[in-house]
Amino acid sequence: MVAASLKKKGIRAFWSAEAFGFPGALCAFDPRDPGGVRRILEGFPGVTHAYLREHPLGLWTTLQAPDPEALRGDFEALRRELGARDFLFLPGRRAFKVRVRFASSGEGSREPRVFEPEGSEELSPSWVEASEGAFPLVEEPFDALGAPEGIPGDRILGAFRSAARGGRLRRVGMTLHHARLGFRENLLAAWEVEESRLEESGRWASSLDAVSHCYARDPAPGWPYRLYT
Repeated sequence: MVAASLKKKGIRAFWSAEAFGFPGALCAFDPRDPGGVRRILEGFPGVTHAYLREHPLGLWTTLQAPDPEALRGDFEALRRELGARDFLFLPGRRAFKVRVRFASSGEGSREPRVFEPEGSEELSPSWVEASEGAFPLVEEPFDALGAPEGIPGDRILGAFRSAARGGRLRRVGMTLHHARLGFRENLLAAWEVEESRLEESGRWASSLDAVSHCYARDPAPGWPYRLYT
């Protein structure tokens, strides 16, 4: 299923919502008005990614919420707003890999990343929120993050490093326009894999350079797929 992106972000911190206890789900819809989905999505802060894909279910999104009940509620609210008659709700089970690197040659070193959530020392929610929305574009960005609370930047940097070691912080970086780098095709593949082979298959798929994300999800009625790349 190839796609056109509906959301773009710049320099920021990329956090693992799952490591903070926020469940997520992959959701697919056949929206009543595909041309009007951008306006609807702007009213749903829980939508982290959204793509129009070449598939009967044309809109594919990822949702995050504080708990499973809120996640399901957000999904139902979004479904009603979109006027979708057909849909899929696929909660996440396991993240095998969440990492992508672009190299000018078209060949990149992408190492599998398996999250093992651990605690982070002195990690303030305000720092997380500030760095995720718009990382300060100044000479000393960590000093800027701590300025409202009078916290020195080296202390915040230490907390971020601890969060990275524990799997809560994925990276601090820039979202590139990958199409301008020559990476013009984006494909989501759902694989019908037996439960007994899911772990082996997920780790093998994560070892492939072209795979940027790899997740295990429960199947749904009429939808027997467990592995997503």
